[in-house]
Amino acid sequence: MTCPRTTGNRARAAQAALLDCDDVLAADVLDPAEGIRPAWTLDLVTDAGLDADHLTALAKHGACVVDVTPRAGATRTVATF
Repeated sequence: MTCPRTTGNRARAAQAALLDCDDVLAADVLDPAEGIRPAWTLDLVTDAGLDADHLTALAKHGACVVDVTPRAGATRTVATF
C-alpha cells in the first residue's frame, strides 16, 4: 500500500506537469477527504481534450483516468492515484 503523503505528492507532481501544458485551463488536486472518491483525485480541464502530453504526464505519475467529459469549448478529465 502506498503512503498517503507519497500519493498526494504524485498527484501534485502530475498537476505541476499538466499546468506546464499550453491548453490546460485548470488542474486541481483533491485529497480523499475533500472529493467524492476515496482516493487522491486530479480534476483537469483542457480546451481541447486529452492529448499525448496530458496522458504522458498522468501515466508518469501513476494516475488512472476514470472519466473524460467533453463540454462546450472544454474537456473535463478526472484521474485518481
